[in-house]
Amino acid sequence: MCCFFDTKTRKHSFLNAATERNYLNTLFKKHKVDLVVMEARGPSGWINDLAISHGLKTLVCSTNEDAWKWSNVKRKTDKDDALKFAARRLR
Repeated sequence: MCCFFDTKTRKHSFLNAATERNYLNTLFKKHKVDLVVMEARGPSGWINDLAISHGLKTLVCSTNEDAWKWSNVKRKTDKDDALKFAARRLR
């Protein structure tokens, strides 16, 4: 799940994204983003490297913290998580 988040207006949109190198390569070229925020999971290493190769800043977030646990959130979806990741940029 990708969340395109404008830090100035706080407007956002979502895109189901395939975790494939060529697809993300195209996505990084097509969309004007300056930061890629991702969950610390298996593919985050190569996604981080790919984003950096495009001159993008990256932020890798761990979901092992209390704020991400099922017991501490009323609703847990990929979109909610993606928006939380994007909003972390504002902190």
